[in-house]
Amino acid sequence: MNFIKRFDYPKKFILSGAIAGFISTLVFTFVHQILITDIWFSFLMMALAGIISGISIAGSYGKIIKSPSFKNWLGYNFFFILMFILVALCSIIIFEPVTTVAEVMQAKTRPDELIKKALPLSEIFTVSFSIIMGVLFGKKIIDYILILLTNSILMVVLGLNVSIIGLVKIPSDFFYLVFELFALIITIFTVYAGVFIVLERKNLKRNVGTA
Repeated sequence: MNFIKRFDYPKKFILSGAIAGFISTLVFTFVHQILITDIWFSFLMMALAGIISGISIAGSYGKIIKSPSFKNWLGYNFFFILMFILVALCSIIIFEPVTTVAEVMQAKTRPDELIKKALPLSEIFTVSFSIIMGVLFGKKIIDYILILLTNSILMVVLGLNVSIIGLVKIPSDFFYLVFELFALIITIFTVYAGVFIVLERKNLKRNVGTA
């Protein structure tokens, strides 16, 4: 019972995390339309994923970090950006393309076969970054569990499509496509972190600690 009690997410930051997740998804959809293609047809599902991810990040942060501050909030989110960028780079380096961007877009369904092939890569990064973040931000076993849960949720709702990029044949404008991917990753987390700061500025200003 004591373990279950300690595992409960705090109410602190949950609403702000949900709002920030929704707004970041909205901005992401706009940017995706400008850089790549129109994906408004799937906005509701993406918004739900954004809200879930936003709650997960804010909830785990609120539970683990005893002295919330601008510095440790930005540091916490930086590791999620880094995780996805490294997943994309490793996918490009490790995998050989088995399909094309056009084929993936035409299918209009989730590329389950590609996701399955890239799953070990997703799992390795989820676990390894959870350990690294646990060492940097956590102090108790429950902290490691919450970080692992957060990274797992993010990888399922956001990262699986990132992990398959190496399995998709990149057109001649390779560097531009990679730039687009990184820009989208940075956009969604930067907007999320920024909106959260605006919503929770009073709570974050009260402390200047790093953990």
